[in-house]
Amino acid sequence: MPTPRPRPHRPLALAILGAAFLTATAATPATATTQLLVRGSQVTTVPAIGQGVGTDASPADVAASVSTASSSSGRPTASAARVAPKKKPKAKTIDLTLIRKRINAVGGPPSARYDARAALTSADAVRRKAKSKSQARRELDGLLKTTTTMARGNRITRDRLPMLTATLQRNAQWWKLGKSTASGQRIQFDGSQVLWQLYPGLGLQLQWLGTFGRGNALYYTPGPTAKTQLGGLIGEAQALRVPRAGGTAWEYFFPFDGGSPPWVSGMAEATGVQVFSRAATSLARPELLDEAKAAQGILRTPPPSGVQVVDPTGTHFLIYSFAPSMKVLNAMTQTVNGIYAYVLAQPADVDARLMLLEGLRWLDSNVDGYMTGTWSLYSLGGPKATSHYQVVARDFLKTLCALLNKDATTPGGGPSGAYPSAKICAASATLTKYIDA
Repeated sequence: MPTPRPRPHRPLALAILGAAFLTATAATPATATTQLLVRGSQVTTVPAIGQGVGTDASPADVAASVSTASSSSGRPTASAARVAPKKKPKAKTIDLTLIRKRINAVGGPPSARYDARAALTSADAVRRKAKSKSQARRELDGLLKTTTTMARGNRITRDRLPMLTATLQRNAQWWKLGKSTASGQRIQFDGSQVLWQLYPGLGLQLQWLGTFGRGNALYYTPGPTAKTQLGGLIGEAQALRVPRAGGTAWEYFFPFDGGSPPWVSGMAEATGVQVFSRAATSLARPELLDEAKAAQGILRTPPPSGVQVVDPTGTHFLIYSFAPSMKVLNAMTQTVNGIYAYVLAQPADVDARLMLLEGLRWLDSNVDGYMTGTWSLYSLGGPKATSHYQVVARDFLKTLCALLNKDATTPGGGPSGAYPSAKICAASATLTKYIDA
């Protein structure tokens, strides 16, 4: 029996995933600037765009180690069998019948249920044809185990069916090609603008933060092609969002260290709000501001449904809905930047402006707590940031500092009402000093 891998201390393990979740420190230099594009049976390497906000490092293997006990080789006697208590049948780790049962029970259009069942059948067929020790078999095993767990917990719902179907379809499509890929690799499929990523032992998962990072890059890219692609990304994001916390949300479908799917990220959600707010102007589609408003539901709701944590110093927006004590500097700052973009586009929304001010108040009150005098902390009271994430935090704070300084010279004070920028700008300068030292 293999020796189980030790589980890392939870705050540190979450910090590791947080580092992986945010921005690029890839497994190989190539994955920081390139991604794979699938066209039919052809896979090509293409330049990646949007590698600032929303790109990933090579994530830690978050699949839990599963060990099975050896069964006894001795046969019980008849008398022993009569008195021995009946053992409860062990639940299947992959139970396709249960998954189909849950899909059939969700209601809604019959075509959506058919598509989901067909995607499940395709993924399982590719899994069964794959060699027993191949990467394809391992990843599809992990994906279907996760799907079984969701089915067992009644977390497959009508609204989640499109996301589940897409996840099964893309995994079947990719692993059927017989290609191996590195941890953290980003993959885009022809005709689609969303990004998928390999999480070892869990298959390809839709990476919302990376997708919205791509959306921001498309917003800044001139020309009709970028606008068309941005419109496509928006449409896919609309089709895969789900009702949650009184609004809509983009959920993640993989587990991590006690965080069971589907969970949400304040940073990913706010970056989505940012993209929808910008697209409303760029694409001349003002109705997208209503979508951006709805996507703020989790920012107004405590965990585990949402990411809002209120304390006497203001409002913190969590990077993960399942980690209420983990307060990441760069994630919080980017979340505030995302809300800022919405208020710039919709200045009459008083509720959003108040939410922005409460986020600014929290940062203003707590940003000094991330500074040690020689380095910064990744999360409040947590481990030190890596060199890379110190740069990321500095850049997000620098962006926020510039927004606040612009408000200071804007009639009426802009979105922030000319909120004082001194501490936030000073924190950006402090991180620059740490980086340059």
